Amino acid sequence: MSQRGKAACWVGAILVVLITWYAFGLRGSAPTRKGPLKIGFIGPLTGAAANYGELSRNSIELAVKSIASQGKDIQVIYEDGGCNGKDAASAANKLVSIDRVNLIVGGMCSGEALAALPITDANKVILFASMASSPALSGAGKLFFRNSPSDAEGGRELASVVSKAHKDVAIVAEQTDYAQALRTVFEGAYKQQGGTIVSDQSFNTGMTDFRSLLLRVKNSGAQAILIDTQGDQTGGLIAKQARDLGIAAPFYGYIIPGGANFIKAAGSAANGTVFVDLASVDDSNTRVQTFLREYEKAYGAPDHEYYMAASYDAINILVQAVSAVGMDTTRIASYLHALPNYDGLIGTYHFDENGDPVGVGFSLYTIKNGKVQMVSASVPQ
Repeated sequence: MSQRGKAACWVGAILVVLITWYAFGLRGSAPTRKGPLKIGFIGPLTGAAANYGELSRNSIELAVKSIASQGKDIQVIYEDGGCNGKDAASAANKLVSIDRVNLIVGGMCSGEALAALPITDANKVILFASMASSPALSGAGKLFFRNSPSDAEGGRELASVVSKAHKDVAIVAEQTDYAQALRTVFEGAYKQQGGTIVSDQSFNTGMTDFRSLLLRVKNSGAQAILIDTQGDQTGGLIAKQARDLGIAAPFYGYIIPGGANFIKAAGSAANGTVFVDLASVDDSNTRVQTFLREYEKAYGAPDHEYYMAASYDAINILVQAVSAVGMDTTRIASYLHALPNYDGLIGTYHFDENGDPVGVGFSLYTIKNGKVQMVSASVPQ
């Protein structure tokens, strides 16, 4: 082959490489975007925690509808993370490799987020969690953000509330990343404040008969019981079966008892339960009122309003970031870290160096006559 022919071949090969690079882009640095903005979703759409996935999906759909009214086309690709690491990892691989998204909302459960994060981080994909609260997620990825506070904060505040009323407690905890992380934080803080754990029981997901486990709790003579489960229905079953066994110790919890499914499953056993939960959304805010009204019109009565609003915020935050800096995910991350404050449905907040929210916190609640009532707007210290 002549030198001119070899040169032509090299030029042709380089052009093929450049065209391929331009067509597919280096993730996080695509210069242009055609068609709708694609955002992935990972959450529990089946299983015991499906209620959370449904609430989040519904809220996201309302956000997409609102954004579409402003002339912006958003396509959300929903994948079932099953509230477990295995399904979430499969979902993340599919969204990254096949759908080629640069932005993912989820996982909703901490186990989902922890499993998805190594995949998204390695592929320079933003992972934004609106429910995952495990302390292990703080600073775990350069492109990770969430608008749910860490369980480390909530667990310590729950321990503070319980220790003021009881010097010994039993823990009934599910074997999930979320529940066990909370258990660890609560136990350490409770002991620091002079409390004693007299019974520490864990159970596998899917268990529905807790009587043998609860008999051990009863024999321990615990003054109070911490119900620490992944889903609110499971927590309600534990409360009901405890009362059926004649256990009179008061129940404490973290977020889960606030759910409608906890109260439904527990029945009258739910009354008197005290729990720490994320601060309520501001029902006097006109934007919040509109959101809740539209949600109820489309999907029925709201539940876990903070998580609904946080999911709605998540989509809007990502769209705002893309509108400001484009699809380069490194630039998106820098934009979010530098965001002075975001005025969202859950409040006004920003993100710290770990991607955790600053400006949203916890409140104290109880259940009375089957209804959740706020005890204090902030957790007493």
